[in-house]
Amino acid sequence: MMEKTTTTTTASGAHEPHRKEVETKHQPTPAYSYFFFAFLATAITLVLTLLITHHRSSTVSQSYHLIPLHDLHETIRDRDYAIVFDGGSTGTRVHIFSFLIKPELKQRKILLGGESYFYVKPGLSSYAANVSGAAWSLEPLLRAAGRHVPSLLAPQTPLILKATAGLRLLPGEVSQEILDSVQRRLEALPFKVATDAVSMLADQDEGLYAWYTVNFLLDRLHNISESIATLDLGGGSTQVTFSTADVNTLVMSPPGFITRQHIEGEPEYIYSHSYLGNGLMSAREAILLRYSRVVGEERGVFSSEHHHLEKVHYRVMSPCFRSLGNHSSTSWTSFNGHRFTIGYDRSVAAEEYGSDFAACYQAAQHLVDASAIDRPPELAQRAVYAMSYFYDRMKDIRVVREESGYVKVRDYFRYAEHLCGGTIRLKRQSPFLCLDLAYIAAYLHDGLGLPLHKDILLIKKFKGIEISWALGAAINLFDIH
Repeated sequence: MMEKTTTTTTASGAHEPHRKEVETKHQPTPAYSYFFFAFLATAITLVLTLLITHHRSSTVSQSYHLIPLHDLHETIRDRDYAIVFDGGSTGTRVHIFSFLIKPELKQRKILLGGESYFYVKPGLSSYAANVSGAAWSLEPLLRAAGRHVPSLLAPQTPLILKATAGLRLLPGEVSQEILDSVQRRLEALPFKVATDAVSMLADQDEGLYAWYTVNFLLDRLHNISESIATLDLGGGSTQVTFSTADVNTLVMSPPGFITRQHIEGEPEYIYSHSYLGNGLMSAREAILLRYSRVVGEERGVFSSEHHHLEKVHYRVMSPCFRSLGNHSSTSWTSFNGHRFTIGYDRSVAAEEYGSDFAACYQAAQHLVDASAIDRPPELAQRAVYAMSYFYDRMKDIRVVREESGYVKVRDYFRYAEHLCGGTIRLKRQSPFLCLDLAYIAAYLHDGLGLPLHKDILLIKKFKGIEISWALGAAINLFDIH
């Protein structure tokens, strides 16, 4: 980086003593000499001014930290912001990105300057009975966005909210009312809010944007042999995405799994699919209802602002909850409002399966088998990064302690078995760890067909940037692909 310099000139410089001497001696000075010196002084001042101005502009243009691109020596012309709300099933997060735009580059036309993000709970789907409350829940996030985007740039800063599986699992008219309420609130903001800024995130886009985020940050776009396959486990759905040129993958994949995308101007074939109902929270509910012993239920109807919705309180006994002991229970509410009171079912584990882990894993395996998950052979040969609940559960049991870390598929089996059997006990241990890890193990191995020895990088952040679909969605707003 060039250093700033300061140059000063004074009106009474080196010529002033000479003028005094001339005046003392009373020697006449020809008129053309005054014009010559005046012209010379003006020319020198002009040259110095140009040099200082050029030096300062060069310093500013080279003062940015460019992520993830390197070795760019041309002037950055502009800085832009984008605001992306992730309306997840368990909470809403806002990502505020700053970008350095270089429109003249043929490729890699956008550089990530930084990110700020904030999170609130519960998710928008929790406001089915209070539609207007969904918009009100975003107020802390709206204030954060206002603090992080310069007010002069607000009118040109695009803002979107994309809701994921949680809202999609509600009745269609209820989810649409929630989206409409949020749209009206966002349109009152000083940001650039399109008439369709608030909507459901398309199934395929969720996986594609997450894949793009990872490979953009790692600078692995446009190189299929080195690009990363991504697995994302949310609350209501889960996605698998990778770029491919493999003939077997292109020919044998189910209809709709392969799309031709233009990534930064270059065509690529992308394998991507989202499994609605196979997110971790949806899997919990399904396993508890379908593959556990329901010993009682109480049905009730509550009214939202325009609709009547049925909610059920279930009492369930499950072999996945040994950590509760024989005389305790735990409560849980699914994101669609159903309540569960859960106890430990020792008899099922002992009599039918021989161990708590075997019984719990069998229940998870039944759900995975019923989900008809595709098993692309190419996936086992690719470098795989997994995010969201894949990372969170291994962080919960302290297997991963940093922002990323490698595990093998078999590690989910090992720790699930120890937690289900009670041989590992943690302080403040969630009673759901056994069930959650058993489901993830079944999904990875029995669902996607990954071998037990397969290495997976669990990742939360890369160079301080949150790994999610939001960055890919934000870049898409600038229409540079």
